[in-house]
Amino acid sequence: MIFLNWAILFGLAALAIPVIIHLLSRNRLRQTDWAAMQFLLSSLAARRRTLVLEEILLLAVRCSLLAFVVLAMARPFIPSSSAIPAYIVFPSIVAAAVLAAVAAVLWERQHVRKRLLIVLASLLAIAGLAAGVERWVQKKRWGAGAQSADLAVILDASSSMMLEADGKSNFARAIEETREAVKLCKRGDAVSLFLAGPAPKPVIPVPIPDLGEVRKQLDSPDLRPLGGQMAVLDALSAAAASLSEGRNPVKRILLITDGQSAGWETKSEARWQFVEEIFKAMPTRPQFICRRLPMPRSFCNLAVAEITQSRPVVGPDRPVSFNIRIANTGT
Repeated sequence: MIFLNWAILFGLAALAIPVIIHLLSRNRLRQTDWAAMQFLLSSLAARRRTLVLEEILLLAVRCSLLAFVVLAMARPFIPSSSAIPAYIVFPSIVAAAVLAAVAAVLWERQHVRKRLLIVLASLLAIAGLAAGVERWVQKKRWGAGAQSADLAVILDASSSMMLEADGKSNFARAIEETREAVKLCKRGDAVSLFLAGPAPKPVIPVPIPDLGEVRKQLDSPDLRPLGGQMAVLDALSAAAASLSEGRNPVKRILLITDGQSAGWETKSEARWQFVEEIFKAMPTRPQFICRRLPMPRSFCNLAVAEITQSRPVVGPDRPVSFNIRIANTGT
């Protein structure tokens, strides 16, 4: 665990305020002996433990609230590749606040007070050392340009990806490309996976740091094309929503496609603007990478675009020729 506002942690010194108030209010009490006091002393002796426990609980709540406020203002952050467990820093500070309350209530018991203060100082030292080491480790990683990233992979699962060349489909090639991308991921990176067809199908809906599970999903026989055309904008929106669930500072979207023009909705400016607004609303704007796979040479997405005849009017026993224009509308 690291703190984004490190200097605010010095506000933990405010824990001394309720302790000092408690000690001052105790010292202001005046003892006056009077005749019936002997009857009350026996009653107070029986309830002393209960009264001490009530004082400890009340003062512990006050100190804990102050500690929680200071910790919240310091903005704690748990990196995905944390070197120090978070349960060391946070509980140590809260436990120190509770011990401060106990020591204040039992201030008159000198031997108990000293032990409590030693444990309190040790807990604060452990918390400070752990947070400092974690901050140093994370700075070293970030300074080396090794920021962890959330990667959303979109596989084109349209019908054209099932076309084969040299005995292998483009969808199989896309899976191989994804495996290579996973190999390049560093420790702490997280990956999500989507199939892009008429509607996006989440295979791994949120980024996970378990790259072994990602490889397992890529090897699954259930990973196959969905058919139809790829709805690019819907797939990008799903990927952006996935990245917003990730905790790493760097965001990337990898689209692997054969580049067919169908599904890109290039004339729908409003929908593209909507996706642009989604990207802008994210804390970190994602990097977009498009990997275009080559189409098989044997495939031609041909269509008859125009047919014209040599004569405007065709009569019997008169020769006529036709001109046919073929267009490739695949890309």
